[in-house]
Amino acid sequence: MKSPVGTHELTGGAQLHVYAAQDDRYRLEITRGEESVTYDCGHSARQVHAILALLS
Repeated sequence: MKSPVGTHELTGGAQLHVYAAQDDRYRLEITRGEESVTYDCGHSARQVHAILALLS
């Protein structure tokens, strides 16, 4: 897996990792401790900013 293009601290001790995908899209991964959830590669930069605003 490639290195994230951005890592952001979220409330509750979680982290949001943003990975570049194809066609200016991004894949998101939220981790907290040993748990992680990955979201597909279809997010635009605008969507990433909106998700970050909601989660932080």
